[in-house]
Amino acid sequence: MMNFDWYPTDLYFQGQPVKGLSSLDIFSQCRMRFNQPYNSMGISKNLLYLPLEKKYHHSNDDEQNLYEQMNLFTLPVDLVDALKSLIRSQLFGGNIQIQTIADSIGISKRSLQRFLADKGLSYSHLIDQVRFQLAVEWLKDKTIPIGDIALELQYSEVNNFTRAFKRWTGLTPREYRHRL
Repeated sequence: MMNFDWYPTDLYFQGQPVKGLSSLDIFSQCRMRFNQPYNSMGISKNLLYLPLEKKYHHSNDDEQNLYEQMNLFTLPVDLVDALKSLIRSQLFGGNIQIQTIADSIGISKRSLQRFLADKGLSYSHLIDQVRFQLAVEWLKDKTIPIGDIALELQYSEVNNFTRAFKRWTGLTPREYRHRL
């Protein structure tokens, strides 16, 4: 992909901390979080702007044209889903401010707000959707205390999480969990 060394900015592991891992060169320049719901890696957004290396060597013009047409084809990206994924990843790092998300995708805060308004959404609505999806997922695992779920979802108090969950479902997290 690139002709230089790069390092992840963040690493999230599902497992327990591994002794000596942070002393390895490749991990020394990144933040590590353990006991996370997913294994994932964060990279600098600047890496996304770098061109990919082209390794194709064509033998004639027809093949070259076909290659160029294939490169022009890109799958459509649902920006709302991409924003939800980004919010989800930032939620674990603790920074879900709209400015942070806007900076991550290279647009102004106001442009992000306008885009969402055009879709009939708001930034707080997206955060609620992400939090709801994660809450439902984690409540299925009865070994995870509700207080831990609230903290992971960046609620300052369990009561705030309980009120939000009741607004979403009409049930408290405890009631929801008992009905599973």
